[in-house]
Formats: sequence, C-alpha cells, structure tokens
Amino acid sequence: MSAERLFPGPYMERGSKGPAVATLQIILKALGFGKDIVVDRDFGEKTEMGVSQYQEARGLRVDGKCGPDTRKMILVDTGIDLNNLPADLFAGETTLNPSTPW
Repeated sequence: MSAERLFPGPYMERGSKGPAVATLQIILKALGFGKDIVVDRDFGEKTEMGVSQYQEARGLRVDGKCGPDTRKMILVDTGIDLNNLPADLFAGETTLNPSTPW
C-alpha cells in the first residue's frame, strides 16, 4: 500500500471524490479540524475549510488543498504506517475528480 493510494497526488481539492477523501475527512475530524465535516467521500466546502484550518495550525501554506506538504504532515501527525493497511481498504472504490490526473 502506498501513500499515493491513501492520499493520491498531487492534490485532493474541492470536487475530488472517493475513499481517499473519506480518509482525509476522518483524519481531519480525529485531529480536531473541521468538526462539521461529514464523511461522505466528497471534498466540499467543509472539507476545504478543515484542510485550511489544519494548514494554518501547522504553519503550512493555506490553500485548502491536500497537496504533498499537507499530505506528508498529516501522515506524520497520525503516525499512519502505510505498510500495514488492510489489503481490502479500497474495496468498492469510487473514482476521484476526473479533471485531475489521479
């Protein structure tokens, strides 16, 4: 399991959809950012606001997108071990934003 599968790159942003967005939403809520986020696999306004709050709190450039720097910081903050994720984590996966290359 790679980081690209958990958090596809280069960016998750408003309009992105799928299990990676749900993972981001769960993590943001667990870390205390975006308390109003609904875990729905849809990167909307509330997810964008949660990402922006996270970026500001961590001293990152605030753009509301989950790009490489934000993704790396989230993985550090959560201690997620990408080598020990269940193989079926992405069963029933939906597509992400078709306008992005991931």
